[in-house]
Amino acid sequence: MVQWKRGCAAAACLLLACFKVMAGDVDTLVEAATATPLQLKLADRLSWTVRDVADVKADLTWPPASRQEFLAAIWPHAERAAKEIGVTPHALAAQAALESGWGRRVAITADGQPTFNLFGIKAGPSWDGDRIEVATHEYIHGKRRLKLADFRAYESIADCFDDYVAMLKANRRYASALKHGGTSRHFAARLQRAGYSTDPHYASKVHDIANSALVKSAKKVRRVSVSQRVSQPE
Repeated sequence: MVQWKRGCAAAACLLLACFKVMAGDVDTLVEAATATPLQLKLADRLSWTVRDVADVKADLTWPPASRQEFLAAIWPHAERAAKEIGVTPHALAAQAALESGWGRRVAITADGQPTFNLFGIKAGPSWDGDRIEVATHEYIHGKRRLKLADFRAYESIADCFDDYVAMLKANRRYASALKHGGTSRHFAARLQRAGYSTDPHYASKVHDIANSALVKSAKKVRRVSVSQRVSQPE
């Protein structure tokens, strides 16, 4: 009976913490996930970890204040997506950085929420999810032009990466990029050949970012950022 009461109390604490996360108070969830062994056991059942807390906080504090924070927010998703399609995570991180301006050019909805479209994926007629119309640049006959287009809108960074992987797999024109991608140079070059971007220098830009000192140290940036977010009060 005592154990049952403790379990109920722990569940109540975690439920309260979840509500506080929705209100922006993520530090409470950090405390809940690092409390007593019983609470930790229950937290595991609910799939909450300190790393998950950092990911939630990254979504709540968008846009990132620096390129380091951008990489810290997207890196676990880039690693997961890269394993699924057989490319280096540095290539995906670089592409997201280029397309979104390191997170600073992500479109914002009318109610002030970020759309998390980090890969510049347009919303065609077959897209039944949320969308937003924004101005974008495209190269037409070699000249850079400004035009309006509909882009997909997501609720989180994770949703964006999941849809990006699904889109690449479902579109036959990107088959070569998935089959022979591997490195950032090969992956970006094959994406460009398949028409992913109209920018004639798209592949070289992705490759240069992927091989920059900052992106190459992404794992270290991620580890330091998570430690700082969890241990330092705001």
